[in-house]
Amino acid sequence: MEAVASLSREVLPQWSAELLTSTGIDNGWRECGGIYLVGATQPADDLLHQTCRRWALRGIESHELDEREVLALEPALARGTLVDSLAARAAVLIPREAQIRNPRHLRALAEACRGRGVTILEQHRAEDFETSANRIVAVRAGATRLVAGQFCLTAGCWTGPLAEQLQLTLPTRPMRGQMVLLRSPTGPPIKHHVHFGGRYVVPRDDGQVLVGSTVEDVGYSTDTTESAVGQLRDLAVRCGLGHLEFVRSWAGLRPGSADGLPYLGALPGWENGWIAAGHVRAGLQFAPGTAIALAALMQGKRPPLDVGALMPGRATTAGAIAPLGGR
Repeated sequence: MEAVASLSREVLPQWSAELLTSTGIDNGWRECGGIYLVGATQPADDLLHQTCRRWALRGIESHELDEREVLALEPALARGTLVDSLAARAAVLIPREAQIRNPRHLRALAEACRGRGVTILEQHRAEDFETSANRIVAVRAGATRLVAGQFCLTAGCWTGPLAEQLQLTLPTRPMRGQMVLLRSPTGPPIKHHVHFGGRYVVPRDDGQVLVGSTVEDVGYSTDTTESAVGQLRDLAVRCGLGHLEFVRSWAGLRPGSADGLPYLGALPGWENGWIAAGHVRAGLQFAPGTAIALAALMQGKRPPLDVGALMPGRATTAGAIAPLGGR
């Protein structure tokens, strides 16, 4: 996964520039840096040192910070209570951490695909497959029949039910993530991403601020809850951002996997079937590396990174893709 992440980070700046040139859509890619905070009740030193060592192995620049240095980088945090609860040397700065505006990025990708002659069918639900021996012939989406030489299942948390149509058990499930959007009328109130306890605050250039997110195993529910929204808003208050305007909240479904790692590679038992799913919270971050690896595999080429450990036939304590029964 670190190899996938590194490759994605390498190509995203270039891809973003190419998307802007070809579509005129700015996906919001920019390096803003990230600050990771550790509370006084957490084993700060061990956690920080392990985190820094892991990043160093990936060639990622990082710096440990104390409270004074944190406030020098983000004075707005002094208005909240979060910094008061930090342990000594309880933060790490990642200077080159970056962000993308997800909806804009998706629009740019779709527009670039259409510009290359790709037809995108929206609101067409894939329901079943036509097969012959160990090959997939077509996928049916309502009255639409799509014939192709190769097929890749990459339907997020709906990939598991889709795989059942190919007589495969795919141990995935939806993981709900609730988000809150705030707004500052005077521009970004902070400069860096701020991470704490697995949650984060992300400032946008136009003054919008994202606060997220939960990870909930509640099935296919995209409802928001007062409790979760309240916790996210409380994090904003603790970061000194309690004065920001509340805009809205929402929830999305991430594709969870049996062991927390994505399934990436050939579908067991099918000559022309592939899968790229189960990235949990890292779908956007790992998308370019995933795309490069799958494109190479589907063309019979060797990917520029080894994804053997992510193949869908791997053995895990929680299970792997397995046949449901005879075809």
